[in-house]
Amino acid sequence: MSQETAISRDDDPIFLFGDGDRLPPEILLQRLDSYQLLKGLEQDQFSLGGTVQVLEEKMASILEKESAIFMPTGTLA
Repeated sequence: MSQETAISRDDDPIFLFGDGDRLPPEILLQRLDSYQLLKGLEQDQFSLGGTVQVLEEKMASILEKESAIFMPTGTLA
């Protein structure tokens, strides 16, 4: 099988932008609603706690670090 044939048989699209799954808005909203019902969401304010703080604490624990910080874009780093 030639390389060209192998490439043309790949049915999985590759997107060179964005993060995560490309989902229709209604599916994304269903997932967010399910998460809200299961875990709940707290309003987040910098240095006052909330959902992002929970994420940071979880990542610090997983990575065995004292703390972690979430930066939604590379420009914040």
